[in-house]
Amino acid sequence: MKNILLLGGTGFIGKNIIEFYINDLEVNLILVTRNKSNIDARLFSSERVTVNIGSISDIDFIKKIVVDCNINVIIHLVSNLIASSSDEEFYEGMDNVIMPTFKLIDFIANKEIKLLFFSSGGTIYGNANSRIDETTALNPINNYGFSKLLIEDYIYFKRSSSQLNCIVIRPSNVYGSFQSFIGNQGFISIAINKIYNNEPIVIWGDGNSIRDYIHVDDVVEVIQKLLSHSISNTILNLSTGVGKSLLEIIEIIEKNLDKKAIVCFNNKRNVDANSVILDNSRLVATIPQEFISVEEGIKKQINYFIKSLENVN
Repeated sequence: MKNILLLGGTGFIGKNIIEFYINDLEVNLILVTRNKSNIDARLFSSERVTVNIGSISDIDFIKKIVVDCNINVIIHLVSNLIASSSDEEFYEGMDNVIMPTFKLIDFIANKEIKLLFFSSGGTIYGNANSRIDETTALNPINNYGFSKLLIEDYIYFKRSSSQLNCIVIRPSNVYGSFQSFIGNQGFISIAINKIYNNEPIVIWGDGNSIRDYIHVDDVVEVIQKLLSHSISNTILNLSTGVGKSLLEIIEIIEKNLDKKAIVCFNNKRNVDANSVILDNSRLVATIPQEFISVEEGIKKQINYFIKSLENVN
């Protein structure tokens, strides 16, 4: 039986992990959230899911859960930052996420607990000039990427002096079910909403910056495979390995919605990399995986968007 502690489970990736595992009789999911309203009410009646009210900043609370629930896997998704986060928000993240994560790593370092840490393939490498593999120099250009680098560095430091069992995942730009269609994060979902509602899409730069987009269904499948096999102490880019510019993404959405986008261009921001395409060859050599194409993934996300509108109405 796997007892999985999911930190950051109320984000859209976490919700997809819950959806995937909720009927798995071999897995117990233990969630930590600061607000019950962030969790689908049906989860409270599931024997597979235990919900605890609290936060990672209360490290003694987290340690107690690890012991009391006999946790053998921790999936760390939690972050309070995005690419455009300010220095003040970064300092808050140091207190509320980064330092508590250091303490959690210390606590599990010599226990038989596997840590699956979600870093950031999209921001931790910075402006790399070629295809990016796991040996590419890390050079984050924003506070979100730097926060992930700090935690990665602590994992490597602790690994050298303990029996820490860990997998570091560097995902590219993830999109899919449960992702918000409003706000300032998740270009595909936001663009779908804007184009559908004839609202302008703001692009920082000329729209030719390239990103590697991966559907959340693939992300969850990869997590399941990694946890089902004896894989540990590795770093893996999690991506399709295929890059698309922002303008190409808009074109695909336009075609599927049969609507033209309204696009506004602003000056490029220093916190945005020009091109991020992750080499996933180490991942597919470790666990074979067929990836959803961005064209097919956008169709799925548009269908999810339309269904969300129907549910509201």
